[in-house]
Amino acid sequence: MKKNKGYTLVEMLIVIAIMAIVSGMAFVTIGIIYQAKYNAAIDSLNTQIDSLWVKTKALSQGRIQILGHDSVADSSDIKSIYPLCMMLKENTEDDDVKDGCYELILGYEDGNNFVEKEVVSVLTNIININYKPSSASQKHPKLTKESTKVNGETNESTSQILLEFNKSDGSVKYGAGTYEIIYNDRIVGTVYLDATTGNHYIK
Repeated sequence: MKKNKGYTLVEMLIVIAIMAIVSGMAFVTIGIIYQAKYNAAIDSLNTQIDSLWVKTKALSQGRIQILGHDSVADSSDIKSIYPLCMMLKENTEDDDVKDGCYELILGYEDGNNFVEKEVVSVLTNIININYKPSSASQKHPKLTKESTKVNGETNESTSQILLEFNKSDGSVKYGAGTYEIIYNDRIVGTVYLDATTGNHYIK
C-alpha cells in the first residue's frame, strides 16, 4: 500500500486558485444584490413622487377641519384645509421596520405638524438620502430635518423630508430639488424634482 505523502505544490496552488475564484464570485453576487436594492429604492422614490402629483391633482380638495373635527365633506364652516403631501422619514423607532429604512408616508400637514395617513413604500436600509432643495423656500422650516446619525460618513443625509405639490398648477410647494441616494458613502443615483413644473427624473 502506498503511503500518503500529502499534497503537492501544484495541487495546493489549484485549490487556492479555486478558492479565489469562488470568493470572487461571492463578492460579485453580493455587489449585484446591493445594486439591485438601491436601484429599486431609487425607482420607488421616483414612482411615489409621480403618484403624489397625480393624487394631488385628482383630489377635489384636501382634508378639511370642521369645528375641530377632521372631515372630507364640503361645508361653509371650514376652519382650515390640509393639503395632501408625502413624508420621507428615516425609521428609528418602529419595530416592524428595520432601523435606517426610509418610509414614504402619505398624509396631511397644517404648517406645523404632519398627520400620517398610510405608508406607501419602504426603502431599503442600506441607503441614505441627502436632500438638496432647489431654493430655501422649498425646504419646509419645521418638517424637514437633517440626519442625527454619527457614523463617520462624509456624505450628508436627511432624516425627514416633506413633499407637497400645488394643486392649481402642479408646481412644487415643498420638496423640489435633488435627492442624492447614498450607498457605502458614495452617491449611486439622484432623483431630481423641478419646482416650477413638478417634472422629475432619475439622473
